[in-house]
Amino acid sequence: MKRMAIAGLLALLSQGVHADEIDDLTAAEDKMYDAWDKVPLTDRKVIFTKESAAGYGVYKERANASFKGGEPIVTYIEPVGYAWKELPGDMYEINFVCDLKLKDANGQVLMEKAAFANTSIKPTTPTPKPSST
Repeated sequence: MKRMAIAGLLALLSQGVHADEIDDLTAAEDKMYDAWDKVPLTDRKVIFTKESAAGYGVYKERANASFKGGEPIVTYIEPVGYAWKELPGDMYEINFVCDLKLKDANGQVLMEKAAFANTSIKPTTPTPKPSST
């Protein structure tokens, strides 16, 4: 029974079933990359979290932005408009340097540090190359 199902699926795929939808998806991805190139480096989402995120969109949001002395401050950030460096073997590297400015409720700067975080993200397995058809 499984062989028939797989054979049927392969037959459908070889006939180009859903080809229009795949073409639509590819065109939408191309538009997204064109728009991405026009957006300056900014953040789509920045929130405080209870712990480090497990991945993109996988986080536990903190209920408030009040912290006790010595309590770790953990954030989840979704940047957009960044570029990546192409590496050999279909790999891509992203580097982020973040400044930090802490203010109290009245806007007074309590702490400021340039290059507070300097992160380099290099995947350990090949990353699919962005579509450019």
